[in-house]
Amino acid sequence: DLRTASVDNYDLKYEFYPSASELISVSAFYKRFKDPIETVFVAGAGSGGAKTFTYGNAAFAENSGIELEVRKNLTGLTKSKFIDKLTLMLNASYINSKINLGDIAVGQSNQRPLQGQSPYLINTALFYNDAAKGLQVNLLYNVIGRRIAFIGFDGYPDIYEMPRNVVDINISKTISKKVTLKAYLNDVLNQEFMLLQDGNQDGKFDRNNDQIVAKYKTGRLFRFSITYRIF
Repeated sequence: DLRTASVDNYDLKYEFYPSASELISVSAFYKRFKDPIETVFVAGAGSGGAKTFTYGNAAFAENSGIELEVRKNLTGLTKSKFIDKLTLMLNASYINSKINLGDIAVGQSNQRPLQGQSPYLINTALFYNDAAKGLQVNLLYNVIGRRIAFIGFDGYPDIYEMPRNVVDINISKTISKKVTLKAYLNDVLNQEFMLLQDGNQDGKFDRNNDQIVAKYKTGRLFRFSITYRIF
């Protein structure tokens, strides 16, 4: 019974290129979703505390926000040769989201964002590139704002995925024209993935006092590779 969702997108963007490898971009956007698909609580289903969900179409949803993107070489900012080899990248967005459930708004609140939509996201990176030595080091950071993972109902608040800081490090070293070494260290901080519920419904998401639905650590991942070019 699901209907295919459709989206109208409107964007206004200003881009400036200080050099061939640099960028400053500011944009505003508006998105209107018709028949967005979300999980829907099945009233009266489930037993022993279990909750049953299915999928349904809301009437419509709206997302609006701003985005900033910057890519800047640090060459010439100081007299340091090390700083000259650095490039800074930033991508950040702020999003205001709201949904109208229409006929499926049974025991659910219309005063919430679209499921899965974060209010903000930040991606930053610092790149070091020494072409003469064949060495490149990338430091990357990512975080997203609190977002709905599972939609609740009256007496059972929405379950949110909480923000977690993610840091990755990539290193590449060219030994010769044919041999390249690469190392990857993903999720250096290894912060907890957490699903949290505002049990006392005070509008605050307290990791110490509110209900923790699930939490776990994904672990750090280290990879190392050697590439040899035959030709």
